[in-house]
Amino acid sequence: MRLVRRLPPLALVVGILILSACAPAQRALVRTVFAPAEPLPASRELHDLPYTGGEDAIDKHRLDLFLPSPETPVGWPTVVFVHGGGWTEGDRNLTVAGYEIYGNLGRRLAERGVGAAVISYRLQPAVGWREQVDDVAQSVAWVHTSIAAHGGDAGRLFLSGHSAGAQLVTYVSLAPWPLAAAGLEPTTICGVAPISGVGFALADEATYAAGADRSYYRRRFGGTEGWQGEASAITYLESAAPPFLIVYGDAEWASLQRQNALLDAMLRQVGVASRLLVLPNVSHRLIIAQASDPGEPILPALVDFVRTTECAPHGALGAAAAKRGGD
Repeated sequence: MRLVRRLPPLALVVGILILSACAPAQRALVRTVFAPAEPLPASRELHDLPYTGGEDAIDKHRLDLFLPSPETPVGWPTVVFVHGGGWTEGDRNLTVAGYEIYGNLGRRLAERGVGAAVISYRLQPAVGWREQVDDVAQSVAWVHTSIAAHGGDAGRLFLSGHSAGAQLVTYVSLAPWPLAAAGLEPTTICGVAPISGVGFALADEATYAAGADRSYYRRRFGGTEGWQGEASAITYLESAAPPFLIVYGDAEWASLQRQNALLDAMLRQVGVASRLLVLPNVSHRLIIAQASDPGEPILPALVDFVRTTECAPHGALGAAAAKRGGD
């Protein structure tokens, strides 16, 4: 799935934006690459909900929930979205020039009959990568338990994320321990949509040859022998994995493009359905700004993926899936 578009002027706009210290100019420039949605009614936009730790939960253990219109038939699907930031920064409440980057995506999904849970998680170096993975899994468990009360279907849960968030949702969906530790079956996840993901295959030498900094990943995932295998989502890939929609831009780093193409190829090799959306002339930062724009390819592709992906019967476990969860 490839779309021919010419976007170099937008990349230039983003560059100017970063250099500009004038707030009105920043807002005007962001508006050229970002399509803000109208806020939802208060009953459909629920903020700061604790997904673990109860009412005493820290802010990083909270999420924002965006709900479809009451006219939407009960049983709609939900996307759990995880922000990026190199595992060391970022938050669900990220704003640029006054615009909410991730909340905007939540609203756009809700407008289209898809629930969205936009989460925060603890950051390195305060915690390690395993704790971050566990945070994501705990947020999925909360949505699985709670979404039916709002009209959603607990059996139609999807994961998506940008950059480091894409790595986290991919790991949670493929490795056996995160969902099991959260009390969930491996079939809980219907599908996964990583956007501009990194670090799927940390032992891939071609990725480092393409420019990735091994020490960058060692600082985030190292510390134990065999870290490159343990922290790589593809280590756990098998045919019982959920379907994927993989999105990245061809103006991103060569090493990132390598990781996404490799993930797609390995999914297909073991028989897992994978859709690949490569956006011409789109960079790592621009892609997340475009993700909630109805006029750009990502949002329609994500909504179509969620609507057309067939989920396993709620609570069902095939033989292969049972093995995957019990290893």
